Amino acid sequence: MAFWNKFPFTNFHEMNLDWLISTMKELTDGFNVLDNSVKQQLKDFNTTMTNTLTSQNTKINDFVNNYEAKVNDIPNQVLKDVRTVMHDYETAGVFEEIIEETYGAVSYLNDMQNKKIVLLGDSLTDESRSVSWVKNFKTMLTGTGCTVLSYAKSGEKMAEQATRFEACTVKPDILWIWCGINDVRDQTSFSALNTALNQIRTKVQKLNPKCQVYLMSTYKNKRGMQSGWIIPQTAYWRYMSQYAIINGWTFIDGFSSAPVITPETSIMQSTFYSETDKQYLHYTAAYTDILARWILNCMINQSPVPLGDYKELVPAANFSAKINATSKFVPNSGGTFCEFGTHMVHVRLVGAFTPGSNSPQYTKICTLPEFCRPKQTLGHELAFRGGGIDSDGGQYVVPVYLDSDGSVYFYNRSLTLESFTTATLLCDIYIQDLKTDWERTAS
Repeated sequence: MAFWNKFPFTNFHEMNLDWLISTMKELTDGFNVLDNSVKQQLKDFNTTMTNTLTSQNTKINDFVNNYEAKVNDIPNQVLKDVRTVMHDYETAGVFEEIIEETYGAVSYLNDMQNKKIVLLGDSLTDESRSVSWVKNFKTMLTGTGCTVLSYAKSGEKMAEQATRFEACTVKPDILWIWCGINDVRDQTSFSALNTALNQIRTKVQKLNPKCQVYLMSTYKNKRGMQSGWIIPQTAYWRYMSQYAIINGWTFIDGFSSAPVITPETSIMQSTFYSETDKQYLHYTAAYTDILARWILNCMINQSPVPLGDYKELVPAANFSAKINATSKFVPNSGGTFCEFGTHMVHVRLVGAFTPGSNSPQYTKICTLPEFCRPKQTLGHELAFRGGGIDSDGGQYVVPVYLDSDGSVYFYNRSLTLESFTTATLLCDIYIQDLKTDWERTAS
């Protein structure tokens, strides 16, 4: 009987249900096995994927954390690298080369080490003002061991600064004097200025005969001749330059050589000058660093900045009122003037001249102010005149005599010979060597 159950369709009188049931059972068992296998594979796959993703997430997180750490450490690494490079530069002497190229052949650090610096000045140096080059100057000296002592005070003249300097007990290596613009304002006489400078010189020689003394003019400004003024700024700077030469000081002409600054253009006015009411005298914060570096450079170089070549006009009204004309000469206030230059002084005298005698002689007509008197007598400067005031009379060349005391004499022979009682005088006098100029004497 079993035979027929094993081989379906061979028993034609039975329906073979046993075989069908057996086969379906085999199929069901197969599907169950397959299902379990698939489920196990899916479970294994899920486990594998979960582990893989967890591992990748861990790697990604580690990468991100390491990346963030490295990014955050960049400033420290850069600083470390910079320090390494800077150390290498220092060891190789690169810094010295840069300093020498910038400031000259003198080493800044070595030359300024432990220096004691004293400052005299006015508002342009006064550290108590909100804007002052001295603050920048001190910053630049950080690490050098330098000490900076300032006596500068706004509004003060040379004599007032000399008095303050008397209280100094520091033995200065460098004395920087930058004042004088208020002496111009108050028209301090050269004799009074000389007294103040001598007071400073005597004091500094007591403190330290080896002290390097710098005497600086003001920088460019528009403080021109005001009503009643007679001595121009240029005359003060020329006088101070001569004083420095005589006494072994170092003169610094800031008027001609201070960098960048000039009140002649609008962009410079707005950038570097803080006011207009004082004729562009005070500087802005934008100029403090430039000025401080330039002054420091002057100290490092230890060499003078010679007086530049420039001129300043003393207006006719100012000058004609101060020439002390005699009764023989009535100056023309519209034509008489002085053009004061650092290397040449031009004096023009124009006016009505009355001869003092019929006999040939020199007649004194005026006395020039102290600041434009010649070192030596100048004889026979040329002058010419034309007849009387409203006359078509002839023109004659006649001698003019300028004494070292400032006296001006006009030779009147031609006038008397032509029988003119009054004549128009025009005289141009050019003076190179002033009485205040230093001259080396023969041994």
